[in-house]
Amino acid sequence: DGSIVARLSYGETSVMLTGDAPQSVEMRLVALLGKNLKSNILKLGHHGSKTSSSPAFLGFVHPDYAIISAKLNNSYGHPHKEVMDLLEKFKIPSLKTYELGTIVFKSDGETIVQAK
Repeated sequence: DGSIVARLSYGETSVMLTGDAPQSVEMRLVALLGKNLKSNILKLGHHGSKTSSSPAFLGFVHPDYAIISAKLNNSYGHPHKEVMDLLEKFKIPSLKTYELGTIVFKSDGETIVQAK
């Protein structure tokens, strides 16, 4: 429950970094900030665990991309199927470090794009 959650903004673009924040923290953020949570990129909480990424939080952040930082075939089963199903339901594409390695985005303050 003590993870730092940061929303980094540059011009009209933003990235939400959630650490290992659980759904209870997400719900507190929804209650406090609501639509102000909207971000272009969301680094999913707790490596895509079902303990994070609540439907309400995903709905308010409504990112263009969700980043999943996890090791391939990790012993925790991250990302969890429930989270992947939610991303599909919300039509949020995901990028996974276990498939792509380091994931980099660049922003000019107006747009944000994945760096090649």
